[in-house]
Amino acid sequence: MKMPKQADLPQFLGEVTQISRTASLRGLDSTHGLPSSSDLFGELPIKLKFTGEFMNVVSFLRQVEGMNRLTRVRDIDIKSTDPKLGLVEVELTMNIYFAEG
Repeated sequence: MKMPKQADLPQFLGEVTQISRTASLRGLDSTHGLPSSSDLFGELPIKLKFTGEFMNVVSFLRQVEGMNRLTRVRDIDIKSTDPKLGLVEVELTMNIYFAEG
């Protein structure tokens, strides 16, 4: 895992958007909080919302977990919207980390 020198939010969101397209997710929306820092590193909270088939969501989460960048999922809420089709709505809060503390 890498910890870039800066948060580089646009690059991260671009990668997440591409992963969401590959996983056939819909309605990806993102918001971010304010960065915080310590002597060793900084962190930036990001909230993602999207919908998709449950197995596609699992695929998305695995791919995000496998990114070269250090991330941590802080909270995830998955709600079924259509059980017959396996559709779910997801709200995910995660942190990305960077070296400038």
